Amino acid sequence: MYIARRAYSFSFRLVIALQLVEFPYGDGIEVVFAGGRRKFIPNYEMDPEHSKKGERLDGRNLLQEWVAKYPNSEYVWNKTSFDQIDEEKVDHVIGWWLSE
Repeated sequence: MYIARRAYSFSFRLVIALQLVEFPYGDGIEVVFAGGRRKFIPNYEMDPEHSKKGERLDGRNLLQEWVAKYPNSEYVWNKTSFDQIDEEKVDHVIGWWLSE
């Protein structure tokens, strides 16, 4: 039972990550801050902060896709990148702080 719940939770989080990028309403989500960065990067890329690979099996880097999809957007993953956001030039921000 525990294994089934864990597998469901894992796949559910991967689906949520995909839905954030493919959000079909308006001009998209303007601000998202959360954890779980590895759900957004492919399993052959390393997390920028930890020596762990991403978890996506579809080969997609959803963080790069999100930034490419929205003009004037920023991806932040630490305090330094967050502090560099120019509020006058950025319309969409995605921030993924933790790899898990």
